Amino acid sequence: MSTNLSTQNNPENFPNRNFLLSTKFHLPHPPNQHIIRDRLYNTLNGTLQCKLTVVTAPPGYGKSTVVSDWVRDQQINACWVSLDEGDNDVLRFWAYVIASLDKIHPEVAGIYETLLQPSLMFSSEQMIINLLNRLMDIPKEVVLIFDDYHHIESFEVHQSISLLLHHLPSHIHICLISRNEPAFQIGALRAKGQINEINSNDLKFTMEELSAYWLQQTGVFPKPSVLQLLADFTEGWIAGIQLAVLSERSGQTDTLHQFNGSHRYIVDYLMEEVFQHLSDDLKLFLMKTSILHRMNSHLCDMVTDHNDSSQLLKQIEQSNFFLIPLDSQQYWYRYHHIFADFLATHLKKEMPDAYKSLHLKACHWFIQSGSIEEAIPYAITAENYELAAELILSIVSPLLRRREVTTLEKWLNQLPSPIIERPEILIVLTWTEMLAGKYENVSIFLTKVKAAFSRESHSGPILRLKEEVVVLENFNALLLGDYEGAIKILRQLAERDTMPDIKIWLDYGIELNTGELPFVRGYYGMNGRGKQSYLFHQLYHTFIKKNQYQETAYAAYQRAAFSEIHYERNQDELALEYAETAIRLARSFRLMGAYVPAVVIKSKIEWARGKSSKSFESLFRAKEYLNDLNLQFSHWGQLLTAQIVRFQLAKGEMKLVNKWAESCCFEDLTELTPNREFELLVYLLILINNRQLKDAEIFAHILLNQAEQNGRIMTSLESHLYLAEIYRGLGKGFESISHLNQALRLGEGHGYKRIFSDIGFNPKELFQQYLLVKTKRHQMELFSDVSENYLTSILQQVGINDPSKESSNRTGVHRLTAREMEVLHWLSMGLSNKEIAAKLIVTEGTVKIHLNRIYSKLGAKGRVEAIRKMEHKS
Repeated sequence: MSTNLSTQNNPENFPNRNFLLSTKFHLPHPPNQHIIRDRLYNTLNGTLQCKLTVVTAPPGYGKSTVVSDWVRDQQINACWVSLDEGDNDVLRFWAYVIASLDKIHPEVAGIYETLLQPSLMFSSEQMIINLLNRLMDIPKEVVLIFDDYHHIESFEVHQSISLLLHHLPSHIHICLISRNEPAFQIGALRAKGQINEINSNDLKFTMEELSAYWLQQTGVFPKPSVLQLLADFTEGWIAGIQLAVLSERSGQTDTLHQFNGSHRYIVDYLMEEVFQHLSDDLKLFLMKTSILHRMNSHLCDMVTDHNDSSQLLKQIEQSNFFLIPLDSQQYWYRYHHIFADFLATHLKKEMPDAYKSLHLKACHWFIQSGSIEEAIPYAITAENYELAAELILSIVSPLLRRREVTTLEKWLNQLPSPIIERPEILIVLTWTEMLAGKYENVSIFLTKVKAAFSRESHSGPILRLKEEVVVLENFNALLLGDYEGAIKILRQLAERDTMPDIKIWLDYGIELNTGELPFVRGYYGMNGRGKQSYLFHQLYHTFIKKNQYQETAYAAYQRAAFSEIHYERNQDELALEYAETAIRLARSFRLMGAYVPAVVIKSKIEWARGKSSKSFESLFRAKEYLNDLNLQFSHWGQLLTAQIVRFQLAKGEMKLVNKWAESCCFEDLTELTPNREFELLVYLLILINNRQLKDAEIFAHILLNQAEQNGRIMTSLESHLYLAEIYRGLGKGFESISHLNQALRLGEGHGYKRIFSDIGFNPKELFQQYLLVKTKRHQMELFSDVSENYLTSILQQVGINDPSKESSNRTGVHRLTAREMEVLHWLSMGLSNKEIAAKLIVTEGTVKIHLNRIYSKLGAKGRVEAIRKMEHKS
């Protein structure tokens, strides 16, 4: 059977919701007959008084039924998501949640496009923050219900649920339906009384419920002896009771008396009792369709070679025979897991030769229906691996775009070695490793790809893949921190006469910016290594120009990064030129990772030129553009907002500034994803401005520690500058000078200049303090690794044009501060520096800083002269 897959890999088809199955966020249809279970509804009402409800029990205890019945009976505003093994990719998981929320609060859907703006690195933390902001806007109480949560094995999904629970608004509640307890920690919720738990003992039928159910299903009042036997036989297990009723209705009145096995054999025993009394046609239909994860009459006709599947499905449903409707139109169905497993066992036993052909028929039906993702598992089970590989490659672009690496790896790893070792398959596996952040593995796979090339002909597709390998090697070198290696690869490319097909990378829809602002803060700027980054992008600039690649999507990223580099070098005209080019290209190709950094650089240049209104206008216009793309709640929108807040802080618009600060989720921060560094830096500025210096100190050290661990130079430099200002405000002079010197050392080593004047507070007093200590030649070990030329250039950058005059102006007699008077008092009493430090409860280094200031203000050369001059003044 031929398959037309040509439209599947068009990146313009995404983002959309075509990959979501609407049946998965549909509240399960109620059985034809069911009993009201008020006692459990009352327990479930506790969901509205706590953050988390967990309903756990083995299969067949009616977990999903009782929760869905409760939602209907109590008219709960609920968002239902039915999960399966394919939902272990975090983006797919939350896409279903948002689609479900959209049904009761459409405004939430605005963050749907945000999910489908993936980058090389994905922050589930940022995604949860975006979701929390939207959940706060929902005006009513809502319960998020996750059915079959036991299918979730992804640490990233568990972690994101845990984070959501931690910050969950009081009117939002979560209910997990699972065969076992969730894999994330719930002990703290138990301790706080914030969890509602229902288990198998709660779900078992009581004698009253058992009697009502038997009467409802058979129309006959059960005899007390039969009722007791049924209760003993099933131990209140609902699936067992249902099977016993089916057996009774089929005429097997002595079934219960004949059975003397244990609980674990109930299914096999009763299923056989019921199954053997069905017609042969119905048995055959049930077995053939047992391979289907979901089914409708047309699919069943294809698989069974019948044309009466619609009638048979209705017959099965009316018989209450473990068939579950998946939508309100009763178009899609599935068998209960217990029943499906039973039927599949019979199929393999009675029709082993038909097993693969049935899966292949299902595969072709889904292909014809355009549901390629659903077709792939059937192709793999049918062992038609060539078809499976073709199908996977046809949709690899959207899957990579949605970061569904778990799904891709699962499929690819089921293919046999001859297929998986093909270059085109190995390239996809390389991408999955890169998107998973396993950069060391990327190098291994690239080696495998190169080895595979030697076994293939030099056809057009192979040459194209070779170009992609070169591009991957270049970016992987950057991501691994092998910056010299990246420059070497780029030099080799620049010497060539042809441009590699970088379009391949962009066709996958992968966002090159990992969420950084500035863009060169991260890997694309060699983690802030300014000198190397400048060389790298100079080469790229030449390379793009040589190959006439200026009007491409890829050039937008290079121009955005180059504008940032030139801005830092005080070359505003060039920076503005590159920023405007990047903005134009980024809008054309909808590349937010190039667009937002370029807009920010443009706004900063306008600000530096005294055009603050134009600066705000540029940023707000950019936010409107994001609104038009439904990306207002994306990480890019958050970065634009943070830059606006930074300008508002400079203008003194504190009401708006503090409102933004209150909305940030930094209170219990222990670790930080790199793409939130810029927001935290703005938050730190607000804390410093509000004199919340102790809090600022804690956050600045978290930021600094992580930046140093990850070799992030720009962030380390900024953290040192903030700590220098924080400690100056706290009166800890030695620590302040030490951090400022560290910032200068990093700045000189990596070519930074403008960052010192652009830091967000006036650094002049900080540098004056630094100059004073340096001029007096105290703690000279601090200053030995910063050159005079560099220091002079930075002093001029922050507005100190004549350092010698600046220091001499401060050598006259000045009124001492209260703290300095206290130090001088203890000095006149003959105490040593160590003893004064003990008296003041500060470090000895801080005492030395105070003494340097005192000597400078009094024009004294030492202790004796300082005491004498002070006594003379008195």
